[in-house]
Amino acid sequence: MYKIASLLCCLASLTQAQTATFTGQIKNAAADSIFLSHYDMLLNEEIFEGAPVDPSGKFKLIFSPKANTRYQFEHGGEVTDVWIEAGDSLHLMLDFKQFDESLTYSGTSAPFNNYLAAYYLKFLDHEDTELNLRMAFQFKIQKLDPWPFMAWVDSVTQAQLTFLASWQESLPARLYTLESGKITFNAYYQKIMYKPLRGFFAQQSKKNKEPNYPVNLEDFLLEAPLNRDELVSIDNYLMTCHWKILRIVSDVYPAEAAKPSRDFGLKYLQVVDSLSSRTVAHHLGKYWLTTGLERSGVEDYEAALQKYLNSDAPESLKNELNQTYSKALSFKVGAPAFDFELVDLNGKKVRLSSLKGKYVYLDFWASWCGPCLAELQYMRKNNLKAPDSNFVFVYISLDEAEETWRKSAAKHLPTATHLWGKGMNTEVAKAYGINGLPSYFLIAPDGGFISSDPPRPSSGKLNHYLLGEKRKFESK
Repeated sequence: MYKIASLLCCLASLTQAQTATFTGQIKNAAADSIFLSHYDMLLNEEIFEGAPVDPSGKFKLIFSPKANTRYQFEHGGEVTDVWIEAGDSLHLMLDFKQFDESLTYSGTSAPFNNYLAAYYLKFLDHEDTELNLRMAFQFKIQKLDPWPFMAWVDSVTQAQLTFLASWQESLPARLYTLESGKITFNAYYQKIMYKPLRGFFAQQSKKNKEPNYPVNLEDFLLEAPLNRDELVSIDNYLMTCHWKILRIVSDVYPAEAAKPSRDFGLKYLQVVDSLSSRTVAHHLGKYWLTTGLERSGVEDYEAALQKYLNSDAPESLKNELNQTYSKALSFKVGAPAFDFELVDLNGKKVRLSSLKGKYVYLDFWASWCGPCLAELQYMRKNNLKAPDSNFVFVYISLDEAEETWRKSAAKHLPTATHLWGKGMNTEVAKAYGINGLPSYFLIAPDGGFISSDPPRPSSGKLNHYLLGEKRKFESK
């Protein structure tokens, strides 16, 4: 009996060590719940936790937090960052009417969370675009030429590091190091995003003309460390490593970074395999193979996939990659496309199978997706239509609200074939593996897939590609 009691006690202690308790008291509560969330863009990993708020404004959440992860706390539409780890017991006091100013923490990890609250007040809680770093980022991209933008990033990064240093004595050394890394690699991310976002804004408005980019604009990536296991959990570190390897491989294949070929991809994996940090290598290898399977198909990466699955990578990463592989087999060239039935703008039901005999170019989009609207506007401005009568362009909106879909379709491309997919979690979205927009597919006259990643309209080569695929299909 004593041994059983001891075992139960040990198990209880272990469970407690693996979980965290987050409690709070919200004055003037604005909703009946609170949420914690985290999204890792590179790993495509989302974490979501929630708890009810009782009539007195109290909440209690017991969960198993991911190691070294910053969560976003949300209540009534207001948000702030929260740091909580396994074994922590953290308590939050706030007045919703003075959300940012009233945030106060007690308990484990309270010093770091009080720093985060102070950071938010200093750098983010401003309506002035110049003072709010989150708003200033996009504003500066549109207004500044390349080198002035890079100088601005360096200046605000130094300001954040100086502010962090003023808290150093009250913060644990490990968390101080993680926060310093987060600020540093957020600067890398902002510099990385300058060209793609400047290009996007230029598509949106003629006022935002793209500048001439210096050839050495991205040389800052060469300074980024590639083999630091202790930095893997820091936001944007793995993304920075990814872009640095793209930069290295682009020196070999300079024209292919935007639409990598099989050779480009295999060279990328070769660089990844050479890294001394196996943790970084495993994550980047899994990311590139996942992207390759989703975009290029099974044929280009099957051998590299099997090599990864036979490596010493963690089983969790292998399992995730296997799931992607199974899904990719569904989109293999010649595999039958999922047949759907959706309504068009006239309320008529349209089945994909009713278009057999045609080459069907599917465009999944939504009104809240900026790049999607840019593609639709490109087609409208350039009067881009199917190259001949053997092709049909079909636009499937994943807006949840029918009225939103109708208004957006009428505004951006009124004469096209529009269907309503009713949201990202619907049968058609899941069947086509949609986890990002826009997404494109090309389907053959026999109903089988030709490609799960054909060129976008704005590539300038869509119709040339379509006619080429038609010739290949008809020559079989």
